[in-house]
Order: sequence, then C-alpha cells, then structure tokens
Amino acid sequence: MFYGPAKNAASILIPSKKPWCCAAKTTVRKTCRKISINDYSNGSALPTQKRNQTHHKIPKKRFKMKLDAKWMTVIAAIVVLGGLIFYTSNDMSGAPEQPAARATTNSNQAASADDALVPAPDFTLNDINGNPVTLSDYKGKLVFVNFWATWCPPCRAEIPAFVELIDKYGDQGFAILGISVDKPADVEKIPSFMKKMKMNYPVLIASGDVVQNYGGISSIPTTFVINKEGKVLGRIVGSRSQDMFESIIKKYL
Repeated sequence: MFYGPAKNAASILIPSKKPWCCAAKTTVRKTCRKISINDYSNGSALPTQKRNQTHHKIPKKRFKMKLDAKWMTVIAAIVVLGGLIFYTSNDMSGAPEQPAARATTNSNQAASADDALVPAPDFTLNDINGNPVTLSDYKGKLVFVNFWATWCPPCRAEIPAFVELIDKYGDQGFAILGISVDKPADVEKIPSFMKKMKMNYPVLIASGDVVQNYGGISSIPTTFVINKEGKVLGRIVGSRSQDMFESIIKKYL
C-alpha cells in the first residue's frame, strides 16, 4: 500500500546521498511515498561482511565516468523530488497495520504520485552474445533492471527467484534485464554461469555511463523497478525474498 507523506518519513528512507535515494530532509520528505511490503528474508542492507549479508560493495573506480549532461538534469530533478524507494525492514511480519488515515484514498493523490516519477535513463548495452539491447524497447512492460555480478553471493542467491518469476509472469508483460558489473576479465565466465543457474532473462554488460546515469551503483545487487510507462518506481538495494519481488509484480503488472 502507498502511504505518505508521513511524519516519520525519515525512518523509512535509506540514508544515502545518491540521487536515486530520498534524502532525509524536510524539503524532500513531503514528496516521498512508502510502499509497505513484508520481507521475510534474513539479513539486512548493511555494508557488513556477515553471513546473511544482502549486498556487496563494488569499487568506485571501476565505473568512474563523467555524467552525460542530459542526465544531470534528470538526476537533479530526482534530488528535488525525492523519488520513490522500495524499503523493507529485516522482518515486518509482526509490524502493526498502518493507520487508515495515512493511506491514499483518492485518484488525485495517486495521480500526483505518478507525476512525480522520473523516466528511467535509457541505454543500449550488448548482451553476452554481442547483440544490442535497448531499455526503451521494453516500454509497455514492468521491468526489473538488476545490477549484479557473478562473484556476489547475494546476487547469486536471488537468481532462482528471478528465474521462477520470469517463468510465471514473463508472458504477462514482466521482464528482467540483468546488468553485469563483472570485471572485463571475468565477462567470459558469464555464459557458463548463466547455463549453470538456468538464467532465462537477458544479461547485459555494464558500461560506466549507464552505472553513473543510474546514480552510481556502489552496492550490488541493486534492482530498479520500472513501470510500463518507462518511469522509475523505486529501487531495492540488497537481495530480497521471492515473495517480496512477486508482491511488486502483482501490484504493478
């Protein structure tokens, strides 16, 4: 369900200076919305080296490039608007229901939230076979743009869920584009990895400008959820349960 603006908005935001995150500031909080989704997976989105860690840091220098001027405007708009972020706690199964007064109840509020969304930066990247794949070609579908790497355990952990979700919803207008941030020397390992994991969705090779245009990807997996109009609904940092991903699909497909 959508909630907001909430008085305790700061508590539902992921602290970050990245342009794709809501900043916990008074000037930004008013434009934020919360998507409440139960997540029963273990671990947390903290940058620690624990057994149940849900994401990995990637070197900043690997994709250090100058931002395209046209996307500087987009990113600036995101900072101003606050955007939308998918946020889940470690375990929300015991959380009380949100007060009904906080739920959006009319179409004008929903329309306002939709208007605040920004277009996803378009890109064309080669897949593992060298064929170009363009994001805008997927307009009309709900798309998960998933930044990941073969060496990342949390990334590998969520792949079986993605495979099942494509099997279940792929013919209903749902798609996943995996963007590998593997080192150039490791790209040749991806085809055999895909075969082993039975991956049934395209895997593209990341470029520095795409990584930067999406706010700079410092942790993986990071998944951007893009609606049928090609606008960013939010992002998910760290691996999550299949149930959580499926709840998003059911809501927006």
